[in-house]
Amino acid sequence: MPGPVPPVLIAGVEAITRTVRSEDGREIAWCEFGASRADCVVLWFHSGGSCRLEAALGHAVAMQAGVKIVCIDRPGVGYTSPWKTSACDLSDPARDAAVVLRVLGIKRHITAGFSAGAPHALAALRAAPEATLGTVLVNMTADRMSHAWKRQSMLMRAFAGVLLGPLRKSVLKAGVNAVRRDAARGSTSARTLVALLEEGGRQGTAAAEREIGLCYDHAWVEGDLFARHALALHGERDPNLGFVRKLAESTAWLSLETVPGGHVDGVAFGVWKRVCEAARGFSASPNAAADEAPRATEQQNKKTGVTVSNINNESTI
Repeated sequence: MPGPVPPVLIAGVEAITRTVRSEDGREIAWCEFGASRADCVVLWFHSGGSCRLEAALGHAVAMQAGVKIVCIDRPGVGYTSPWKTSACDLSDPARDAAVVLRVLGIKRHITAGFSAGAPHALAALRAAPEATLGTVLVNMTADRMSHAWKRQSMLMRAFAGVLLGPLRKSVLKAGVNAVRRDAARGSTSARTLVALLEEGGRQGTAAAEREIGLCYDHAWVEGDLFARHALALHGERDPNLGFVRKLAESTAWLSLETVPGGHVDGVAFGVWKRVCEAARGFSASPNAAADEAPRATEQQNKKTGVTVSNINNESTI
């Protein structure tokens, strides 16, 4: 991208954007929030249609907790270059994240993601299990290829299948329009969300639409090997809560905590303090988390009949 990216005032925070060129010649843009120097770093993956500025919503809480948050524009979003080919998968943002973490000199971190960012947080964990101390998934989207999804009611699966299938573009547009209407009525939080959507969509909506396909048409939780534990924070009124409950019940690597509110409430209002607390917990006891991982994976493999070697060295998806 030519020239420096101008600072942006978002949620009362001045966001400074940094960029770096990847080995394949793409530009990668990110922002840093919270404590400027911290021994606890959260790599935050923003929701679909949003951007690197999303983590500004947690800046004050992270500052108080002594936590640094790094949030990267995903390919085709904000100031990050799009994919160079039509073939793309969930590992692409994880590779971009590795470049940024290397530039910052960060060797150990926690991954976290909101909504459609949750699959990317897990992909980043798989890509760098030794460097990842834990994962926090906020109002995670559903994996429609998983057994947990298939345990949902037929009505729920049919309803979501239509919304996330042929009507996905219309649903995305309707959601954006609803937020814009709230902003026009004077909602401060809605105005912030509109700013995030506008910044995220500066290259168009193709990236957001592609992300919906990546998250909903590809398996990303089934039979995975996780080197660290994951915590799901999920809104009591979020439509995917049933899926997350089933997933937590059927896997050894995920625990669930419900929080007040619906889907958008998760990132806009209530969970940043808990995210920082969880990150602090993962950072304080990495050895305990690592010790639990082989046992958790072994239990899950017994359930699924999977035979695996070199569990702690798994680095691909």
